[in-house]
Parts: sequence; structure tokens; C-alpha cells
Amino acid sequence: MAENLEVQVPQEQLPAKGKCHDCGEEFKTEELCGRWSKKQCGQCKSLSLRLWRHLGAWESFAKLDETERTRFFSQSNGCKDWATVQSNFTEALTRQRVSETRSETGGSYLPASVLLSQGWTQDVLDNCSDTEENEKLGGTTYRLSVHSVHNFEVERTVREEVLTRVKTIAQGKKNKVPKEWDVVPGQPSKQEKEKEPNNARQNKFTLSLANQALPLLSATWCSLTSVTVKGTPESLDDATRQQVPEFLKKLGDWKAACEATLAKKENCTELLETLPFGKEEWKPTCKAANEVVKQVKVCKSEAARSKREARSAAKRAAEEGTKGAGAEAKGPSKRRRAKGQ
Repeated sequence: MAENLEVQVPQEQLPAKGKCHDCGEEFKTEELCGRWSKKQCGQCKSLSLRLWRHLGAWESFAKLDETERTRFFSQSNGCKDWATVQSNFTEALTRQRVSETRSETGGSYLPASVLLSQGWTQDVLDNCSDTEENEKLGGTTYRLSVHSVHNFEVERTVREEVLTRVKTIAQGKKNKVPKEWDVVPGQPSKQEKEKEPNNARQNKFTLSLANQALPLLSATWCSLTSVTVKGTPESLDDATRQQVPEFLKKLGDWKAACEATLAKKENCTELLETLPFGKEEWKPTCKAANEVVKQVKVCKSEAARSKREARSAAKRAAEEGTKGAGAEAKGPSKRRRAKGQ
């Protein structure tokens, strides 16, 4: 009787994996570095060193929550240009500040005349969806939500903080006492001496253009983003709708280029990169983008007005139907008999 021999083949064990503390991606355990729960992958470790060189041990970076930290490292890993990393960090810190400081408080239902006298505009009332019919107050009343913090103001504050921090760290490195070497430093050549004034002149023009264009570019980009963040209205024409993503990309790229240029303002010993727009180009572009913002607001206002009118008509029809049903149930009124009959 033959015996069945069973050969047990040892199963190959899969390598242990762990998650990177910063980007959240899974890696083999041996590919992660660090201690305890704050292990990092190679790219996140390299990016952390770059942040430390430019920003130092900044407390604001340590306060980023898990969502913003993961989003920032995922977007910035592999970026060779520091300007891109700085722009991503500014956006992450802006979103963090907005989520921490924004508070919405609902007010009372008030008629349009009262709100207009308080300084609110008709466009704001037309876009308000929180309404209530009140016969004692003369018809439709509105309840407006007040935001204590605006995205644009927070973004401007954060951008100034980041630029100041980068400038402070760079100045601290510049003020370090250099080591004394026995080697005599080389003297600049004649071509280098002639090239320095030209570079300084070109850098001055580039910095001036970036300083002039950045406020309007940022304001226009923020306005277009805020009115289209939930999509464009259906009544908007196709040509204008197609311009929205084009303007968002162009204005965003120009804004990032200006921020990167101004970040190098203090240490621009070499020739700065040319901005992606000309002196006569950025103002007409912002003007055209603001026209798109105006058209989107008009379409949203008309849509909100149509919804209010439809709700009011439906409510009046329901009230008339209720009154008619009550009159039929009551029946005809009885005639009073005259005296003496």
C-alpha cells in the first residue's frame, strides 16, 4: 500500500508594510525612516529638510492638521522648484486658518428695506436663499449669514507671514561669520563685472512688475474662485463657461510666479526668471476675468429670484386653495328675517 507523501512548501511571507506619517502612502518597513509613529518615506524626509532650511523650526507648520499635512506632502513631493513648494504651503496654511477662524452666525429675518438701510446690497438679497414670508413685516423677509473672516484676507496675511519667515531665515544665514581660509579668493572677470549691472537692471524691472501685478491678480483669482467653487449656473452662455477654467489656470500661474519672484527679493544676486506675462498684459486679463465674475453673479441672481418667485406663487396658490375649500364647507349664509313677518 503506497503511502501518500505530502510535502509542505513553506509559504513566502509578504514584507511588512507601514504608512508614511506625512503623505499617508504605504511603503515597506525598511523604506521608512524615523521613530515610532512619525516614520517618513524618502521623499517626505527630503521635503522636510527643505522646509527646515527655508522656514526653520516654525510653529505654524507643526500646527497643520492631518488632512492638510497629507495634502501638502502629496502635492509637493518631487517638486524641484522651491516656489511651488512655498505656494502649496501657503495654500495649506490658508485653508487651516480659515477652518479655524471662520464662524457663521444666523441673524433674524428682516425685510429688504431694513437690510438695505444697514448697508447690504440688492445683489446680496437676490442671492439669499434663506427667506420667509411674513405679512406683518410686509411680505418677504431675509436672514443673512455673516462670515467673520474672508478667504482673501486670510490668504494675504498668510502669504506675508511666509515671506517674512523665509526672509528672516535667509538673513540669519547671511549674517553668519564666514570661515577664514588660507586660499585667496578669485577676482571677478571683466565680463562678470559688465554683466552685473545688466542683471540688476533686469531684476529691478521684474520685481517691480511682480509687486504691481500681485494684488490685482490675487483679488481677481479669489473672486473668480469664490463665485465658481460650486459650479457655474445653467443660464450662463457656453462661451463664458469655457473661459472660467482658462482664467483660473492663467491667473493662478501668474499669481504663483509673482509670489516666487518676490520671495527671492532679498537674495537676487543672479538673474531672476522672466514673468509669464508682459507689462501691458495683466491688467486687460484681470478686467476680462472680472467681467466673467460679473456675468456669473448676474446669472446666479436671476436664478435665485426665479426660485423665490416660484416659491411665493406656490404658497399663494396653496393659501387660495385652502380658503376656497373652507368657503365651500361653510355653505351659503342664511337670510335674516325682517321684523313683523
